[in-house]
Amino acid sequence: MKLKLICSVLLAVCLFIAISPANANAGGIVISGAVPLIIYNVSSSAVNSSGATIAWTTNGSASSQVFYDTVSHTNLTDYAFQTAIDNTLVLTHSQSLGSLNASTTYYFRVVSTATVSGSAVQSVSNEGTFTTLAALNISAVTAGSITSSTATITWTTNNPADSQVFYDTASHGSSNDYAYSTPVNNSTVLNHNQNLSTLTVNTTYYYRVRSTATISGNNFVTVSAEYTFKTTAASGGGGGGGGSIGGGGGGSTGTAGVTIVTPYVDSHGVFSQNINAWSDDTNAVMNIPTGTTALTAAGAPITQISFIHDATPPAFAAGAGMIDQAYDITPNGITFSPAVTLKFTYYNLPAGMDPSSLQICYYDTTKNAWVIVPSTVDTTTNTISAQISHLTVYAITYGVKPVTAAPATTTTATVATTTAVIPIITTTTTTVATATTTSTPITSTTTTTTTTATPPSAIFNVKNLTVSPAEVKSGQQISVTVIVQNSGSVPGVCTVELKIDNLAADSKIVNLAAQTQDTINFTVSNAEIGAHTIDINGLEGKFTVVPAQTATTQTPVKKSYLPIIIPFGIGLFILALLTTIIIGLRRNP
Repeated sequence: MKLKLICSVLLAVCLFIAISPANANAGGIVISGAVPLIIYNVSSSAVNSSGATIAWTTNGSASSQVFYDTVSHTNLTDYAFQTAIDNTLVLTHSQSLGSLNASTTYYFRVVSTATVSGSAVQSVSNEGTFTTLAALNISAVTAGSITSSTATITWTTNNPADSQVFYDTASHGSSNDYAYSTPVNNSTVLNHNQNLSTLTVNTTYYYRVRSTATISGNNFVTVSAEYTFKTTAASGGGGGGGGSIGGGGGGSTGTAGVTIVTPYVDSHGVFSQNINAWSDDTNAVMNIPTGTTALTAAGAPITQISFIHDATPPAFAAGAGMIDQAYDITPNGITFSPAVTLKFTYYNLPAGMDPSSLQICYYDTTKNAWVIVPSTVDTTTNTISAQISHLTVYAITYGVKPVTAAPATTTTATVATTTAVIPIITTTTTTVATATTTSTPITSTTTTTTTTATPPSAIFNVKNLTVSPAEVKSGQQISVTVIVQNSGSVPGVCTVELKIDNLAADSKIVNLAAQTQDTINFTVSNAEIGAHTIDINGLEGKFTVVPAQTATTQTPVKKSYLPIIIPFGIGLFILALLTTIIIGLRRNP
């Protein structure tokens, strides 16, 4: 009886050890007790005037909740608002916030709870912020249709609202300080339009727009930033905001026909403001949009633009000529990227001349020829405009034949072929005879094949993207480099933009002389844990950020044989002991 009792006890002990929890998770994927629940990639998105979405990631399946308030807090329990707990255990979390106040900064923390080594563990993020949009936003403020005494101000709002403009010849910090204002237009619209009249000739005006609206029972008033425009020097000269020129400030005018642009150009030659440069007679205007780069042949930024009357312009070939006068626009050799708009007003056309036959030409000193620039004629305003990429002598012309690289010949049936050569062009003309079966007289048609010369330009190529190292631990830096090459024949400027995960992260302006290249380096730091993509002007790369040693993501627990070996050894020991006891009992009953 004693023997049976002892054996039963020893057998129970062996079974308990064999099925003990020490062996329960051998070889499984868990959040180790040595690795806490980690929250990372916390972000806010879809932010509008009344809502936002908060997202984050955890290294183990966990619940989701957001605490938020309009003031910052250290303790989680101090936040005034919180979302309902979502107990769905996920790795990627998202919570929507609603009923938020417009134009308000919110502070938030995210909370996730998971079971770690059999115990419930809660993890709380650092505090983040986002700012809701205004309920009434003003955008796309523009001055257009500018004359010597009038202008039209337009803008848009994100909700229907009324319209009013405040303006003055001096700058002001508050809309209440402007000397003039338009009557309030109480029509609630998204696209706004206000006309200004009785303005002073050749004067810079400063203005702000204001809109008010009632949204969800609340009244909102929004006033724009301050903008400027300049009236023209004389009526009929074409407005800074009319036609193809677009709106623009007048620059700083010194002597007549000279526009100082230094205040609006940075060290790389990039314009920070839309500028109009005028001739002294206001018959010519050049519009330079914001973001345009203007450089000298040596790569220095432009400082001024001058319109000089050219009393003795280069001669024209027979049958060609000039309308009004030529302008030597200086400094010669300045290049624009992208091209800018040059606009002339014409008055003295020869009797019977069709205005649509007019052309803007520049004189090319390397070819000793007038070169046609593709032009647009507006017969309602008596203006002609063209896109130009450099400064030299320009004029309104007629009858100029395009410069060709080589004579061109048609392939139609040829009756007679003649080659006409004049000092500035070379053109092949083919005469084609056409006959019908009726008594209609034979007629002739003249066909001319032409090619327009293209001004020189800078040609940029971004190549050899390098991302090093491709994997870093959280907090470490990554070096991203590219080579930028200007293979063109003139200096120029280009912008190299770094995007991480399709979001703009950094940019650099690169100024290169012709036929040169440079290595551009970006440093990426504080990237969130996870895989990321890099894009630099279309070149793509990748890098990965992994947690530091003290905080790793889900890691497969290495299979350990100790939980098996130890119980097995204990079992063998007990079995040997049991055998010894049995043998002893049999010998000594």
